[in-house]
Amino acid sequence: MIKKTILATLAVCTLGVCRPLWAVDIENASSGAVVPGEWNTSFTATKAYAEQNNMPLLVLWSSPGCGYCNKMKTACNTQTFVNWRKEKKIVLLISEGDLSSKPFAVNDSLKFPYMRLYWPAGNVDVKFTGRSGKIPASGSTLEAQLINYLDSLLVNWSPSGEYIVDGGASSPIPTPSTPVIGDEWNRARKIYGTAKTSDGRVSGRLIVSTGRVNAGKGTAKVKVQLLTLAGKTKTLGTKYFTVDRTTSGSVSSGAGGAAIEITGSSVVGSVTYNGSTYDVSSQVPGGSLNDGTLYFMLDSSIASWQGKTVIGPDEFLPLRQAFTTKNSRWTFPKKGSLRYNKGSDSYVMSSMENPSGLKLKYSSATGYVKGSFTIFAHDGTSASIRRFTANVYGFMVEGMGDGIVSIKNTTVAGFRIGD
Repeated sequence: MIKKTILATLAVCTLGVCRPLWAVDIENASSGAVVPGEWNTSFTATKAYAEQNNMPLLVLWSSPGCGYCNKMKTACNTQTFVNWRKEKKIVLLISEGDLSSKPFAVNDSLKFPYMRLYWPAGNVDVKFTGRSGKIPASGSTLEAQLINYLDSLLVNWSPSGEYIVDGGASSPIPTPSTPVIGDEWNRARKIYGTAKTSDGRVSGRLIVSTGRVNAGKGTAKVKVQLLTLAGKTKTLGTKYFTVDRTTSGSVSSGAGGAAIEITGSSVVGSVTYNGSTYDVSSQVPGGSLNDGTLYFMLDSSIASWQGKTVIGPDEFLPLRQAFTTKNSRWTFPKKGSLRYNKGSDSYVMSSMENPSGLKLKYSSATGYVKGSFTIFAHDGTSASIRRFTANVYGFMVEGMGDGIVSIKNTTVAGFRIGD
């Protein structure tokens, strides 16, 4: 019987529909008509229903295989939360890795699961991470924390479709004007964000160029570009978006694509470039830096390169190299020089202030960091010192740096910059 079960499981996996054994589903989620108080899987339908009826929409965006997402879904399956949602009768969306809803749900922390309580008619629009201790509310269980937080945001909501005024008489929720377009759409502008990997590493600077809204059509031209770690600006697509209080849409091109949401002067979402997908946070790379000392830090040492042994990786590599910043201009100590002393059979470095000769340039306008340092190696003969140039590419975001180190277009390490 056990063998049959295993074979059956392997057969299903072979068909491409195998799911992680630890996956958790939201119970009784529907893909049909939207019913307040019941989970639905359609982003388009739930958002439209909530906006048309001036109702709160709770979004739970889950990444496949995410343990924290499974914990939140388990909490939402408890009888405590089931009773709460049926009583509150708000609109509920469960999204399992759906890229179309990801820009709507993603938050600046980029930590799963993404959650958002969206209720424009009640002046409530909050994004948060659905993890115990990350939800800003007390409670001995995850479902208690979630319920307490949502209740604090829904004090003016009534399942009857009315909202409470001053704790007394209730009035119908006013229908907001449609669309609600901010003054910022009356001019062409640029909006910036940061593209990050799933583990939070910076991979690029998002540039969203928007045109002036056509008042008659309610649309504006939007161009999405990505400044990559290689220092190249790639256009991900151009399209006319329908403009509203939150403006969302997607673009695509030969270079990749993007699904974004613009609110005011911030942008979130996701981008695809060179076969990889990155999350977009509203953090803006660049800007002026405080004067003082910063440190360049390799994520890991480099022991060898192309079969050659790196000389003094813990001594001569910039594992923690200090430099000074003044008016956002960076100054590094004098480069060291390495030689082999045959008599002592040892390597001698002329200066340990900056043995690798690390040198970087920073653009406060874009946040881009570029530079290089030297890696010393030998091929088995101590006296034969080989020198390789390691190139540094990255970005500064909110005073902290992040990026990659590569030799001959091969990434060999990551780095961070901080104080």
